[in-house]
Amino acid sequence: MAALAWAVHPLRTEVVAWATQERFAQSLLFFLVAILAYLRYATEKSGALRRVFYGVSLLFGALAALSYPTGALLFGILIILDLYPLRRIGVRHVYLEKIPFLIISALVWLMTLGSRLSMNASYEPPPSLAQFGLLQRLAQALYICAYYVWRPLFPVHLAPVYRRLMMVIPSEPIYSVSLALVAGLTVLSIVWVRRRPGFIALWVSHVFLLAPMMGFFEHPHHANDRYSYTQGILWSLLLGTGLCRLTRVASALVVKLVYGLAAGTIILLAIASYRQTSLWADSVSLFEGTIRCLGNDRIRPDLHSRLGMAYLERGEQNDFDRAFEELRTYPMPPYAAAPAGWKFLENRQPERADVIFRRALEDVSSGDMRTQASLHNGLGVSLARRGLFEEAQEHFTWCVRAFPDYAEARSNLGQCLMARHRYREAVEEFKVLVRISNGDPHAVQFLNEALARAGES
Repeated sequence: MAALAWAVHPLRTEVVAWATQERFAQSLLFFLVAILAYLRYATEKSGALRRVFYGVSLLFGALAALSYPTGALLFGILIILDLYPLRRIGVRHVYLEKIPFLIISALVWLMTLGSRLSMNASYEPPPSLAQFGLLQRLAQALYICAYYVWRPLFPVHLAPVYRRLMMVIPSEPIYSVSLALVAGLTVLSIVWVRRRPGFIALWVSHVFLLAPMMGFFEHPHHANDRYSYTQGILWSLLLGTGLCRLTRVASALVVKLVYGLAAGTIILLAIASYRQTSLWADSVSLFEGTIRCLGNDRIRPDLHSRLGMAYLERGEQNDFDRAFEELRTYPMPPYAAAPAGWKFLENRQPERADVIFRRALEDVSSGDMRTQASLHNGLGVSLARRGLFEEAQEHFTWCVRAFPDYAEARSNLGQCLMARHRYREAVEEFKVLVRISNGDPHAVQFLNEALARAGES
């Protein structure tokens, strides 16, 4: 029942329903297999079987770490297990057997941090201490640590993105409350260390598993639902332990009532998870849901333009109308506008493509010649499809002057000249096209047609 509560909890929805986050599930699978094998290794009497289980644990620990860096936390969890419930700490070989796990973890985290701190990374570089101070980082870490304590108990108003940590002001009450909650649970676990050693083991595991999610090198940071995927198992352990102890000490009637209440809660959680999956159904629902959650945040315009592109890619009834409204109001970055314009061209809407290409040309950097060429070529096609060949020719000519080997623009220029009955000029363009395309059959066909028309004229 405790495992089922974890499985159907709405906080699991993001990992299960969003394909790109399935790495969390894969890593956790290997993580759990490694723990099970380690527990068998620690309790097995046979030397041969012990070596087998140790090897299995090490193998799956490596697979967990390679699947996602959170899997590299395995060595710390094994040490906690040695403390409680295995109570193996104090023997020299217990420390030595962790060295291979520690080496794997160190390698994975060094590669992860190296990629994160690299100036060539695909994401923004980490903030400096001047941009995001130590006190702010500590406040953010305390908030994360406290958030995943209470959030599983109140899984309502879940969203793809949360705004709370977009700006961290340590003096705000929420961070004082987080500090009080973390400090209180820490003190309680220390006070109960002899009476309830399992509690301190769970609490230390909670903090350890969330350490990579505290955003020490990220600002703004988001307390995403997926970060509770591994940590959430601790709640299941606590729930399962509580139910087992209740079964031993309570009357049969009380046990039935509690189990009935737990079953009802699990059903409600499952219903909430089912509803939550609609948010992750496709890119359109994801961006629509994110926009609703963010309000007037600074990244809202970017999300609107992404929503517009998502409408174009889905291509259902009225999607092109919705996409045009989004992209007209919230233009895409120039480098991303060309695919949107071509989507409208493919749907026989050159007028709307014209608007997209022209707006992007207004915003593009003067030094970004390749993006300019792509946009000029698209705008030329949208003009040509409306019969405005003279203006289209100007844009194609700009492209081939900037990039003489731009085969697509050269082909479009030649066809535009053909449409204007300027066959001899078209012949020259198609000759160049045949040369730069290494004798492409379509280029040769265009050239032969132009030669025939030029001969007739």
